[in-house]
Amino acid sequence: MIGDNCLEALVDTDVLSFLLNEDPIRAPRYEPHIQGRVLCVSFISAAEMWLGAEHRGSGSARRERLDLFLQHYVVLESTPRIGATWAHIRAYTQRHGRSIERQDAWIAATAVALDLPLVIHNAAHFAQVPILRIISEPDS
Repeated sequence: MIGDNCLEALVDTDVLSFLLNEDPIRAPRYEPHIQGRVLCVSFISAAEMWLGAEHRGSGSARRERLDLFLQHYVVLESTPRIGATWAHIRAYTQRHGRSIERQDAWIAATAVALDLPLVIHNAAHFAQVPILRIISEPDS
């Protein structure tokens, strides 16, 4: 297992999707942020990628491609520290009237607990989490 100090960035589901699908417009924007880094994904992002495959009724070749793609990332499971950070983020955003979706809170908690920047396209989904470092290349 790779130690926390070796991890360099957490990649969100939207950017993973751009990369997997080789989006000709958006994927290249994120290449400078991910090249040469040890990249991680939250267990939630991995699950969301698999859910997308299930909804599309992807065949075995597509599922195998997704499996191979995810092998290039360290999939981070929840820990007590990430769970406590998740609770803090959910409570903080609810108290301030800017609730965050449960799945997004898990992704944010993983990044915050492990002190990783989050590489994300939809930064607005995480704007209510001021302690989160975001790397984003939004549409113009």
